[in-house]
Amino acid sequence: MDNTMFMGFLIIALATLLTIASIITAIIVKPIINLKTEIAGLRNSCDTLSNMVGKVEQRIEKHGKEIDDMNKDLKTFEGRISKIEGQMRWVS
Repeated sequence: MDNTMFMGFLIIALATLLTIASIITAIIVKPIINLKTEIAGLRNSCDTLSNMVGKVEQRIEKHGKEIDDMNKDLKTFEGRISKIEGQMRWVS
């Protein structure tokens, strides 16, 4: 085997190794990178949804307190109306 043949085999071997490396990268590594990107996007979406749920829960709590206050006011008004009705019965 002379130097020219050796260099030819060496170049072919190097090209073959580079081809195998690019195939491995394309088949295995790129999908993993894409998967990591998608997972990061899903985490961001989950964080956004968690924030939205927190805001909705705060609104529900606020409205629940408002409803409780309105019920107290309604009972107060009902008590006043009952008192007035009772006074009207005594008058008539």
